[in-house]
Amino acid sequence: MKKDGFTLTELLAVIVLLGVLSLMVVPNAVKMFNQSKIKAMESQEQKVVDAANLFVQDRCTRKIDHSLECPNSYKYGVGDQKYVCLSDVQTDKYIKDIKFNNTSCTGLIIYNKDERGKYNVGKAYLFCGTGYSTDSTLNKATYDQCSL
Repeated sequence: MKKDGFTLTELLAVIVLLGVLSLMVVPNAVKMFNQSKIKAMESQEQKVVDAANLFVQDRCTRKIDHSLECPNSYKYGVGDQKYVCLSDVQTDKYIKDIKFNNTSCTGLIIYNKDERGKYNVGKAYLFCGTGYSTDSTLNKATYDQCSL
């Protein structure tokens, strides 16, 4: 008798094998995809810092008494910190709207005073709804300082 196809057992074995392979591959692919989104946001944070640095350099002008006149958000830092609001940087077109999973991000760039008393390069803190935040220990109220 001539056999022209696969038996039901052979087809089931192939289906089971493909199912097992997909169970091993799909979670790793999803994990890699999510990690790549996080890496993209971390890269975006550095771009935000660069844009904020340009914003501060352009907006902080030296007055006759050699003091600096800076953007409002930069003037109102707390203690040894100053901050620049992401919204200020975006309003002046230094950087475009930042989104994560189609949710617009808010944020601020914090500058800390170094041992010489100068404010060094900042760190960006972004909050993009429930999808992404730079630092989960900062609550949303910290990001909302800029909307005051």
